[in-house]
Amino acid sequence: CASTPQLAQAFVQAYRLVLPKLQDTAFKTSRATLSSPPFPKYHLKFCSEINRLGIPNLHVNDSPNIPPHLSPKTFHKLAQTGQYTLMDVRNLYESEIGHFPDAVRTATRTFDELPEWIE
Repeated sequence: CASTPQLAQAFVQAYRLVLPKLQDTAFKTSRATLSSPPFPKYHLKFCSEINRLGIPNLHVNDSPNIPPHLSPKTFHKLAQTGQYTLMDVRNLYESEIGHFPDAVRTATRTFDELPEWIE
């Protein structure tokens, strides 16, 4: 990221503090000026959906039907019971690379095709 040397050093220290397994990661820095930033077209923007479903006014976090977060151990345990149908909603390309055994796989190419596939 483009910043002052002091901020860059603070980032490296915070990174190593949070991720102790990566203590030996080498960080490469170089000088740049604000008049000629290293990535002039780089920008960040807020997106209301990471994976676009195309459903207007969808506010999933406001729903009373949100299931609880499961730890990997609990998820695995529940998946082994046979009481649940697991649906792998990744696109066709991603699920070809790897998928959960016995999961229902969607035949979608993009995430916004999912609502139509479900119907």
